[in-house]
Amino acid sequence: MEDVIYYARYVDDIFIIISPRFPKKKVEDYYAEISNIAEYEDFSLKDVGDNKCSLVDLTIPNVSEKITYLGYTLYIERDNKNKTKVLFGLSEPKKDKIKNRISKCFASFNETNKYGIKHAKKRLFLSLRFLTTNTKLTGAKSRVKVGIYFSNSFLDKEYYRELEEFDDFIKNQELYLYDKIFQNERMQQACKDNIMSFLINNVSFKKGFCNKTYHNFSKSELKLIKSILR
Repeated sequence: MEDVIYYARYVDDIFIIISPRFPKKKVEDYYAEISNIAEYEDFSLKDVGDNKCSLVDLTIPNVSEKITYLGYTLYIERDNKNKTKVLFGLSEPKKDKIKNRISKCFASFNETNKYGIKHAKKRLFLSLRFLTTNTKLTGAKSRVKVGIYFSNSFLDKEYYRELEEFDDFIKNQELYLYDKIFQNERMQQACKDNIMSFLINNVSFKKGFCNKTYHNFSKSELKLIKSILR
């Protein structure tokens, strides 16, 4: 299509930018044309409005839209002076995925601490450190860097608060300690407080992102972390 000036595809996620010629067609007309091409090639596009497909017309002044693409929410604004600004935040599915992983870390601790507080605490800290820092993969992907920064590097500082949201989520997690290993409730509560204080002071999504905190994990540690987060 002659009006298409940018096209990118990652698996089944497609991003297209069109610079319309005159007379200008509506963005919906372009979508219909692209849909016809897709059908001819024997596949189909998602319907507009089902949160999987977005049409944004930036030829209209004072536009404010947001679209989801590859784990990001793109916040798009165009003012009455024809200036366009695009900021990257994390998509809701990405945030839900990270929170779900945090929950799995604490669920693992709550299930295993009856076999030993020290071991369970080590597992909890190890898995949260993996989520809040950055590292290199091993094996065939040994040159690939992953982690809170390298997996979300386009995040704009205007949305760093979303990282703080994950830190708050950690603070609000419940620790369930096995009763029979404590002499009384006071000692049990003191142990909970010490563990949470240790985590709050030593794991942080925002610090791991902003400082690009890096940590090496052994193969055995990565295997353990994978079993906790699966």
